[in-house]
Amino acid sequence: MSDFGTRLKIIRKARNITQSDLSKALGIAQSTVANYENNTRFPGESSLKDLSGYLEVSIDYLMGLTDSQSVALHHINGESVNEATRTDDSHELGDRILQHLIEGKESEATKILKDAFDNGVSLNHIIEQIIIPLMERVGSLWEEGQISVAQEHYISNVMESFIGYLGRSINSQQRKDYSVLLMTPLSEDHVLPLKLASE
Repeated sequence: MSDFGTRLKIIRKARNITQSDLSKALGIAQSTVANYENNTRFPGESSLKDLSGYLEVSIDYLMGLTDSQSVALHHINGESVNEATRTDDSHELGDRILQHLIEGKESEATKILKDAFDNGVSLNHIIEQIIIPLMERVGSLWEEGQISVAQEHYISNVMESFIGYLGRSINSQQRKDYSVLLMTPLSEDHVLPLKLASE
């Protein structure tokens, strides 16, 4: 998802906007929008600003300079969430996900994460603002004896499975021209950090 055209297409579809809708709103031909998305044409400064404003997404995001959509609105569980409030909302989402996992409700927990990812929240944000803090909290709860070893392992396995889902979703969209070897110390059963590093 690194090139301009791909990002433009993904964000347009996430907003349920057709090429025709976008072309009419910006006063350009639909073929021009198609050419932008195919990377055969690139918008000028004015058109780039118009695209950013209409799609409510930062120019830096469209240009591939950041994974933060900044001014974009995200819809998670039917609620609009803008960038200014996403960190607080991420903590709240993490709390809700953790409560579902403690109660053994895997499908409810993963639905929250999948909805966030499917509606444009970046992989980096999900990992850094939701999954890592959630797993740190799980470790603290286990150390304090508030959850059992079995619960800790269950939650880790659910998160590992979800990260696999993210990896499959992302790897189907892009090709990587490199390889990396990751490993854990001998007898360490938790491979979750490796999956996070890998993604």
